[in-house]
Amino acid sequence: MKPPFSISAPTLLAACALLAVVGCNHGPSQPPGLTQVTTEAFLIPAGGDPQQRVTSRSGNLVIADGAILASIDSGSGNVEVGNFAVVGRIGIVSGNLTIGEGGSTGPIEMTSGNVTLAGSNFVEGSIESVSGNVTGGENVSVSRNVEVLSGNIAFGPESKVGGRVESISGTVTLDGVRVSDKVDTVSGAITIRGGKVKGGVKSAFGDITLADGAKVEEGVSIYRNDRLPQSPPGPPRILIGPDVEIEGGLKFERPVELFVHPSASIGGEIQGAEPRPYEEAFPATDPTATP
Repeated sequence: MKPPFSISAPTLLAACALLAVVGCNHGPSQPPGLTQVTTEAFLIPAGGDPQQRVTSRSGNLVIADGAILASIDSGSGNVEVGNFAVVGRIGIVSGNLTIGEGGSTGPIEMTSGNVTLAGSNFVEGSIESVSGNVTGGENVSVSRNVEVLSGNIAFGPESKVGGRVESISGTVTLDGVRVSDKVDTVSGAITIRGGKVKGGVKSAFGDITLADGAKVEEGVSIYRNDRLPQSPPGPPRILIGPDVEIEGGLKFERPVELFVHPSASIGGEIQGAEPRPYEEAFPATDPTATP
């Protein structure tokens, strides 16, 4: 990661673009395929037109179960997408987004608000957020990246991310998730239970916990960058748990506390820290402390 965090410029520009789009409703005339919402709450019924675009300056949007839309642009208000609904690109300036069970979308661009995916969802593209949490249930698939500036990221079992998972100041929690690229934070803690990360696990200041037989290719690292803000008190805590497999090595460019379970496998060199063994399955405190 090259701080400051780079969420495709498009995400920040999208906020301005969305404000322009949703603020342009000056009369009853609407272009074909465009629904401009001016009420405080609006329901898009089931079925629909795959070419239909919905814009809203303010107010909540509810997309019915099984509805089909080309895109949603919302200035201010929550958006709820029903079960098994299909929506193309979604952009929200200020408001939360909820995707129901089995719902599918295109790229999701958020400025301020949380994203919640109930489970068995598919996102064709990336999820990008400036401020807000991204939470996925079981069997959620994102074809590209999940990137957040300020907010937590969490995905449940059998989920897949086709690119990288990155957060600046939030935590990343992955339970049984397959990630095709790296997992990276600046100050947020990373917890990975089971699953597989192909591109390595990295942080500047955050704790890293690998447990439940998690597999990591390309190693684990704590990197130094003098342009980053002052580090939090105390060194990062790195916990390599039972049956964890790391194909690369461990590299630490700043002091850390490193704990490695005897059953863990590390395929490369350990640089910058001396491992301390522990026996517990998933200790909540210092694994080497005397009771």
